[in-house]
Amino acid sequence: MLAATGSEAHEKSFDMIDVRKMPTVSGKRYCTMIVERETRFAHTMLHETKDKIEEVFKTVLPRLSKPA
Repeated sequence: MLAATGSEAHEKSFDMIDVRKMPTVSGKRYCTMIVERETRFAHTMLHETKDKIEEVFKTVLPRLSKPA
């Protein structure tokens, strides 16, 4: 899924950012960004708590482009 070794055709990187000090429209506290390195396409999801990261991955990963 997420490879840091270059073993997959489409490597992905992700980071979770604490945005509690920045006002958001929805009042969400965390932002997770997932970037496909080859295409440079980024997905950004706001979520309420850190433990929602699993839901973020379940939502975003199926949308990512598939290796040829």
